[in-house]
Amino acid sequence: MASRYLRGVDAALRGAALPYGYTLTVWATGASLIRSHGTPDLGHVLLFVAGATTAYGLLKLASHGAAAAGRDIATSSHVFRAGIIHVSGIGFGVGVAAVIARIGAATAWPLASFAATTIYLCLTSVEIALLEAPSSERAGSSVSDL
Repeated sequence: MASRYLRGVDAALRGAALPYGYTLTVWATGASLIRSHGTPDLGHVLLFVAGATTAYGLLKLASHGAAAAGRDIATSSHVFRAGIIHVSGIGFGVGVAAVIARIGAATAWPLASFAATTIYLCLTSVEIALLEAPSSERAGSSVSDL
């Protein structure tokens, strides 16, 4: 029974890894903006949404036509490396967004969500790219090769 339960926990974590990290990134970005600019009005909320969806859309366009990865960050056998990359994506995305939050509200709301989304998704994609690379390619590659 315990073994089946732990397999269930593992399956839940595999499905939640990217959405969980992105949720933390977006929530913390919004919190930084609220700290700097107060509760947003509807216009600022829509600017925040526009920034995040624009980043997502541009990344989708940039990756269009690439073969879909068969694995995701939660399937990495390099748990420590995957964790560092994942947490770095969250931290760097939120950190950049916190700096952006210091500029004027009309610019900060869309730009912070754009930056946080782009940084988080691009950094977590490094682990996925490393998982997809043949072992001979991984041995001699650098991040710039990805």
